[in-house]
Amino acid sequence: MRSDDNRTQAYRSLHDRLSDALCRSPAYRAFVLLDPNHPVAAGHPLHIEQLENRAGEALTAIPRADASHDRSRWPRLLALSGTQGRSELDDALLSASWRCADERKASVHGAYVSGWIVSDASADTLADGIGQRLVFSRGGKKVLLPLFEPYRLALAMSTLESALWTAWLGRIRGWFFLDAAGRLRATGPMETERASRLPPPSGAFPAAFWQAQDRVHQGQRVLNALMKSGAALPEEYEQRIHRALEKAEARGLRHKEDTEVYALNELTLFPDWHRHPAVQQCVADAAAGKGRLASLMAALPDSVRKALVGEPRPGVPGIKTSKEHS
Repeated sequence: MRSDDNRTQAYRSLHDRLSDALCRSPAYRAFVLLDPNHPVAAGHPLHIEQLENRAGEALTAIPRADASHDRSRWPRLLALSGTQGRSELDDALLSASWRCADERKASVHGAYVSGWIVSDASADTLADGIGQRLVFSRGGKKVLLPLFEPYRLALAMSTLESALWTAWLGRIRGWFFLDAAGRLRATGPMETERASRLPPPSGAFPAAFWQAQDRVHQGQRVLNALMKSGAALPEEYEQRIHRALEKAEARGLRHKEDTEVYALNELTLFPDWHRHPAVQQCVADAAAGKGRLASLMAALPDSVRKALVGEPRPGVPGIKTSKEHS
């Protein structure tokens, strides 16, 4: 299927799922979450100032505890239904938000359109609830995580038990976002019972959740390298990248560039590439500080490099050098 067809199909799926949700209950409303920390140009139709002039009453700020005195950094919920006395979707706004998400799905500058939300809460209640749920307790300290960002959200979905995830969602009945491959991803309550309106208790989030969130920035750099290489992105690539970074650290690599190069090759080369004796020596030397992994592997004989590629995976770029990785 061509990429244009994929985009059309994904948009129709989003439109249908939001419309179906609104039909299920008159209390449900649809929103798009905009993140001004990853801004669009001033003249963009979805820029906050443009929206305030045209749809001020449909725009609600989500408080960020780390920017309590700078409201310009607060995410916004833009209502896609329930405005001007209409219960159905505002197709023009939904289409504009989709185009923006699609245009920037692989941008290194982050997602301005973070996702689309269905909730039975009012805009103010939903915004306050999301704001509360961005503040976590870790080691006795308060930590803010912008978990609404697609990459972080995908990792949270895969590292939290269903009951805890449902509790974190609160009054959110459906959450949709576009990933870097242009796939529409969705999540929602995973428990049959009604979710608590309060955030989960402090200290409830497991170590796996924090480990994944701590690796987000590294993971995004690996993702950008994958995108530049032309390699096909696997399903749930966020978790795959996270596990690849874990493997790199388990093999003694600590330098940021080394762990990222290892993860990139883990995702693109022959599945048992790391078992090759020459690779094991390169990894051991990098872990001992005798050189960067990319340079050590780039110096391997061509015969070894060809063996590591093995049966090519779709879009396999081969071993990365330091220059290629940056």
